[in-house]
Amino acid sequence: MSLQPDEAERTPEALRSYHVFKTLLGMGPGPHPMRRIVEQTGLPRGVVRRRLNAMREAGLCCPTPGHPGHHELTTAVWGADGERLLHALPGVQARSRRYLTALQQQTGQIVFMHGHMLLDSPVRLCVECRGDSRPDFARELAAHPTAAGRLRQAPLSADAPGLAILAHLDDTRPLPGDLQTIRTHGHATSPSALPGWSFLSVPLHAAPATTGPEGAAGSARVVGAVSLLARISDLERHIDAWLPPLRHGVRSLPAPATRPEDDAPSSAQHTA
Repeated sequence: MSLQPDEAERTPEALRSYHVFKTLLGMGPGPHPMRRIVEQTGLPRGVVRRRLNAMREAGLCCPTPGHPGHHELTTAVWGADGERLLHALPGVQARSRRYLTALQQQTGQIVFMHGHMLLDSPVRLCVECRGDSRPDFARELAAHPTAAGRLRQAPLSADAPGLAILAHLDDTRPLPGDLQTIRTHGHATSPSALPGWSFLSVPLHAAPATTGPEGAAGSARVVGAVSLLARISDLERHIDAWLPPLRHGVRSLPAPATRPEDDAPSSAQHTA
């Protein structure tokens, strides 16, 4: 069971798995037939159906009552700032892919990049993953199939990736104790949805910014989080060794301040 976006979803026009979301946003409010959504996205029907199912689980869209085969974005989406929603899903450039791959090879752990959407119930969504084919992880994920969905997407408050984002959404606002601690230290840890495994996460900003006790991110917009997923015992032993490369790499990532379609992946990026 892979957590990677399907290759068919890596379109040159938009941000991989969220191309369907962007297309529906552009089509406007109201019900849209599956045939039209498929035409507008240019993706295979099966890919569109899977993305709509994932969006429905995240509260982003729903089937239209009385219109079989039609889908529409929820009122929560239209009540939010659509441009901000798109900006909250970081693109993965070639340099970012190299960093994620190098981090996975250096630590031997599963590496995630999550974005977020600030709806009535804010969620974090997996944009990229490395190392999810590791045999022991794959076996345990198969034994706990519901964990895969929670690793892909979950409320911001559910675990470390979302908490790292939540703590840095507005660096000028006072926070409750736990979130303030995350902001001060520049990282978050928590159990994950997969029993026996924990997240270690740092925020990803859209412009060069510092994280952790060395400095505040200032006005740099947080667009997501980069995380390691490791066995709890391994994380307890190695957190001091894993934090420096995690923090250093995130600081150097060219997280885009542009719209996602401006960060289109090249064919070379698909080989990582």
